[in-house]
Amino acid sequence: MKKITLSFVAISLALGMTQVNAQDFEGANQVELSVSGVPGHTDFVVTGGSLYSNGPLVNMPGGGAGGNDLSLLESVTLGMNILGFGHALTSGYRVADDVTFDTDVELTSIELYAYQTGSTTTSTINHVNLRIWAGSISDVMGGSATLVWGDDLTNVMTSTEWAGIYRASESNTADASRPIMVQTIDLTLSLSAGTYVLDWQTGGTLASGPWAPPIAILGQTDTGNGIQFDGAMWAELVDTGASGIEYFPQGLPFEIYGSEVIGISDNVFTGFNFYPNPSTDIINVTSKATINNLSVYNMLGQQLINVSVDGLNHQLNISDLSAGMYIMKAVVDGVEKSFNIVKK
Repeated sequence: MKKITLSFVAISLALGMTQVNAQDFEGANQVELSVSGVPGHTDFVVTGGSLYSNGPLVNMPGGGAGGNDLSLLESVTLGMNILGFGHALTSGYRVADDVTFDTDVELTSIELYAYQTGSTTTSTINHVNLRIWAGSISDVMGGSATLVWGDDLTNVMTSTEWAGIYRASESNTADASRPIMVQTIDLTLSLSAGTYVLDWQTGGTLASGPWAPPIAILGQTDTGNGIQFDGAMWAELVDTGASGIEYFPQGLPFEIYGSEVIGISDNVFTGFNFYPNPSTDIINVTSKATINNLSVYNMLGQQLINVSVDGLNHQLNISDLSAGMYIMKAVVDGVEKSFNIVKK
C-alpha cells in the first residue's frame, strides 16, 4: 500500500458492539482507526530512569542510521502500521499514559518523546503542555480523575534535544527522516503512592506532527494502555496493522526523575486519622492526642488555610480550594507532621 507522511485516509468500521473512532497518527500504511473499549493492561517498567521509566522506546540499540539507536516499527514481522501518534498543539489532539507509585515520591523532572518527519537532528519542538491527573486511565476517559498539576495551555518545556534515536520501519531501517527528540519538563511535585495519568500535547515548527512514538518491544504487538484525545473524547491508542483491522494496544514511553520520599509513608501520629481523602469539601480530622493546629499549603509552599484547633477532632473545610493536591500540616501535642490531601 502507499506509504504516507503528511496525509491520511480515515476509515471506520464496526467490530461487534465496539465503538470505532478516527485516530490521528503517522503510519507506514494508509489506514486510520481507533477502537473504543478498554484493552488488556500491560505495564512495562524498566530500569534506567532514576524513579520510573515507562518504556522501552529503543528495541534495536545501534541498529539505526549512522549506527544510532533505532525504535523499529515491525511492519513486516508483526504487520504493525503506526510510526507515531498525533498530539500536535495545532490539531487539538493529546496523548496520555499512566504511572503507579508504590511509595510517596518527589518528582524533579519528566522526559517525553516526539518527532517531526523530515527534521534534522536539531530539535524543532518548541512547546509541551502537560497535565498530571490522580486516577486511572478509565478515570480520565470517564472525566472523574482529579487534576493535580499543570494545564492544557502553559508551555512547561525546559529543554529539548535529539535523543540519539531514529524511528523507522522494517522496510527501511536506515531511514533518518524521523529523529526522535526528548523534551524535559523540570518541576517540583510531591505525590502520594497511587496511580496517576500523564496527559500531554506537543508543538513544533514543521508541518508534520509532532508525533508521539509508542513503546517498542521486539516481537511484541501489545505494549500498553495509552489513550488519545481528539478534541472531543478520549479513545485507546491502537496500532491498526497493515490491513487496518488489527487491534494492538500501545503504550507511550516517558521517564520520570525524582526520589522516593523516605519516611513519609510512616509520617503518622498514633491514633491520628483524616478522611475522606480525596474530598470535595470537608476532611474530618481525629486524634487521640490534642490537635493544636491544622494548615494547608499548595505545591508552591503558600499557606492557604490555617486554623487553631485545641481539641481531638476538627472538620477542615477545603471547599474554597481549586481541585488538586495539597499538603496538610498537623501539629499534635506540639509535634508537626505533613500529609498529602487531594481536593476533587
